[in-house]
Amino acid sequence: MFALPADCLRVLSAGPSGSGAGLVYRLFNGKLHADAAEVTLTYIYRASETDFPPFFDKVLIAHLAAEFCIPLTDSTSRWESLRKAAEDELKQAKLINAQEVTPACIDDFVLVETRY
Repeated sequence: MFALPADCLRVLSAGPSGSGAGLVYRLFNGKLHADAAEVTLTYIYRASETDFPPFFDKVLIAHLAAEFCIPLTDSTSRWESLRKAAEDELKQAKLINAQEVTPACIDDFVLVETRY
């Protein structure tokens, strides 16, 4: 029997030591029951607002502006432009997020090997 982390919102999977999946478990009374000595948990947690990057804030602000536009202004043309701006912000944020990881390396590829 294992206690769940305090910030746990939803358990996705559990696994033996070092692996976040593959273990049979059951949640009961806020505890994880499993037949294992150690458990690695994969779960959704409540993140602090300071954990989000600045580009997330820009996307959220743009989407909220579009959502509140029609009830506040009754202008569908303004809503359309704000919706387009929100989509552009989301594309930009996805691009920035994708560039913040190590690029994939091509190790074993026939055409690369024949060049050398």
